[in-house]
Amino acid sequence: MSETATAIHSHVCMKCAEQKKNVVWMHGDDNAGVIGLHTCPECGTINWRKVILPPAELPKAKNVQKINYEALLGYIVLAVGLALLGYGAFLYVRKWQDGKASISNSAE
Repeated sequence: MSETATAIHSHVCMKCAEQKKNVVWMHGDDNAGVIGLHTCPECGTINWRKVILPPAELPKAKNVQKINYEALLGYIVLAVGLALLGYGAFLYVRKWQDGKASISNSAE
């Protein structure tokens, strides 16, 4: 286990257990106190009690978020475009301060 790994713990919904449903969910210890992570995904009951389960009984990850590469590419292109625009403006202002930029002034 790496030193940067987040400790996790699990919860079991007692309300669902009374109805013969086995609802188990997990979250990291760094999110302790967050109500949304202590809410049963099936019935919405808030459950603060931690349970220790053997690894075989832990839930499998099913809602793994996938990276939207098209959106990521769009944000990268936007960031590069803004950086180029900013750099171009910087170069123009620097040239203008040196008196080399051609700014036409009709008043003269």
